[in-house]
Amino acid sequence: MFMQDSSAGEAGSRTIGVLTFPIAQAGTIPLSHLMEITCSLSGGRPSLITGNDGYIAFSSDERFRTFGISHEEAKSPIARAIRFLATQVKISRKVVQIRDVDVWIFFIGGDLLLLPMLTARILRKKVLLMFAGSAIEKSRSSGGRFGHTIRALTCLTSTLATGVVLYAHGLVEEYHLEPFEAKVHIAHEHYIDFGRFHLEKSMDGREPLIAFIGRFSEEKGVRNFVQAVPSILEALPEARILIGGSGPLEGELQQQIAAMNIQDRVRIEGWIPHEKLPEYLNRIRLITLPSYTEGLPNLMLEAMACGTPVVAHAVGVIPEIVQDGRTGFIMNDNSPACIALNVIRAFRHPDLETIAAQGMHHVEKEFGFEAAVQKCSMALKRMCG
Repeated sequence: MFMQDSSAGEAGSRTIGVLTFPIAQAGTIPLSHLMEITCSLSGGRPSLITGNDGYIAFSSDERFRTFGISHEEAKSPIARAIRFLATQVKISRKVVQIRDVDVWIFFIGGDLLLLPMLTARILRKKVLLMFAGSAIEKSRSSGGRFGHTIRALTCLTSTLATGVVLYAHGLVEEYHLEPFEAKVHIAHEHYIDFGRFHLEKSMDGREPLIAFIGRFSEEKGVRNFVQAVPSILEALPEARILIGGSGPLEGELQQQIAAMNIQDRVRIEGWIPHEKLPEYLNRIRLITLPSYTEGLPNLMLEAMACGTPVVAHAVGVIPEIVQDGRTGFIMNDNSPACIALNVIRAFRHPDLETIAAQGMHHVEKEFGFEAAVQKCSMALKRMCG
């Protein structure tokens, strides 16, 4: 499929491997998309190194070989650093063991995996570093104390990588990757299964539900959304709030909602399985994405495919997909006041149905499976030369 060099075998038969840091449930959907694309492009049977929920999700898929790595977070900074290093050593050993991979794609968490990347490069493998988000921005939004270390690791892995993949060229500056612009390729793993994610209910048939769906973590802005809810409910007496997901802030969010005495109009649900997501998205009037940092959020595309308008913070690739007042609604920041103002504005918009339809048509045009395969194929061809 790709032109060969000295690190590969017969011409046209590059075998691709995908590697991630052990992931939580939220990471399994983008990884599943990348593996579908990889199976279409790989000359030989692909390999996947992942862990935790990632291994559980993919270990039974016989189209590729899955190698599991376990990782447990620790509370103290020193213990976290030691475990992080130990996990990198485990991943590096797998890279050494899997001899038939010609190109490694470092995906979720890959921008911090210095030891595995160094191992792959010593073994003369091509490495494509595919940013699913920015570890630097994630650390900054959560007040992490390892900001300088994360920036240094990202710089080193970007230096070692044969190529860097971003979802859009505008992310070069946002992710602080200006020194590596010459090796940047634009592609993404995102595609929508339009057989499952499609319009089932018109806006008139939907409940007055405003939703946040995602991981309950600092970088997702869920705390800010909950703080905005009283103002939203005061301005929109008919509205109800749905918060779906799980994560470290769950207990705090429940306490916050109880303290504000709004639990009669706010429902917190657990993690929503992906197979049930189309049903939820077709019930919702609006969905919010108040994240501090994003790449290209899959939920946004799936919501738009279901005709659900998105109110999103202008980070990552979001402003290139969501045009304010045309295909959705943009927030200039994710403060509680700004979230409330824009949710109210969107909910009251006189032509919400048209905006939903325009958003739906946009993702139908741009985010099919073949388009995603073609973009990833071009990135690999340019990198491998």
